[in-house]
Amino acid sequence: MATIMIYRMTAREFSPERVRAAAKLFGLRAEVADSPGGAVVHDERRVLAVGAPCGRQPGVLMYTNTGVGLGDLCESPLAPDDATKSAMALLSELDLLPKKRDDDRTRIELTPSASVTEAVLFDGRERRRVPARTDFRARVRINDLPVDGPRTRIRAAFHAEPEPISLYAATWEEIEPYEEVELVREHEVLGALEKSLRGRADCGSSIRVHNLKLAYVADDFRGTPDLLAPAYLIEIEGPAPRTDGRSARPETPRQLVRLPAWRTAL
Repeated sequence: MATIMIYRMTAREFSPERVRAAAKLFGLRAEVADSPGGAVVHDERRVLAVGAPCGRQPGVLMYTNTGVGLGDLCESPLAPDDATKSAMALLSELDLLPKKRDDDRTRIELTPSASVTEAVLFDGRERRRVPARTDFRARVRINDLPVDGPRTRIRAAFHAEPEPISLYAATWEEIEPYEEVELVREHEVLGALEKSLRGRADCGSSIRVHNLKLAYVADDFRGTPDLLAPAYLIEIEGPAPRTDGRSARPETPRQLVRLPAWRTAL
C-alpha cells in the first residue's frame, strides 16, 4: 500500500507592527485600517492588504500599485534576472518565504523564475508582439510534489522599476507532519470520476483526460486543523452530449476537477 503524508500548517499572523513595517517597504505612510477579514494600508496610488488569522486566507499578503494596470504596456520591463533578485530580496525582508524543516519526512524546495510577458498589437494590417511586463513566480514543492492553491502562491509583476507593481504572497509560517495516510491510485480516481458521469442522460461517451497531476493543495481556511493535503488535479473533456445523428457533434468544453488523493490508512 502506497502512503503519503498530510501536513498541518500554521498561517502567518500580521501584527499591526508587522503590517506597518511591510507598508514602509512599499513607501506607504498611512495608518493601518483593521477589519474582520484582515488589515489594509493605502494611499492615492498603492494598496497593501493582509489576511486575518481566522479569515478565509490567513497569512496572505497582497500589494498593488493602482496607478499602473497589469494590462498597461512597458516598453522596457525589468530584466527577468533582476526581477527575480528584487522579488526574492523583498520576500526575504518581509519574511514571506516558506520556512524549511529539519525533517526527513518534509523536503521543501522553492524554485523562483521570471519571464517577460508580451502583448499582441494590431494596427489594422499586421499583428506584432511587444513587451508588456515581467512576471515573477516562485514554485513550492514538498517531497517532489508541487504545492498549489490560493494559500501557497507567490507572484509578482514588474514594469521598469525594481519595485513590483503587484505582489501576491501566501505561504505558511510553520508546517509539520500531521498524519501518514493511504495514497489513492490514479486508476481508482479516474474510474470513480467516469462512473459518476456515465449515468447522466446527456452523456454518450467516456471522458477524455488531457492532464492529471498529483499535488498538495492549500485551500481556503475552514477551521482547525489547517491541513495541506494531496489531491489529483484532472483536466477532462466530455463526456460529449448525445446528438440525433443529423446535427454536428457539439464541442465539449474542458474543465478542471479536483479530487482527494488520500484516505485514512487502516
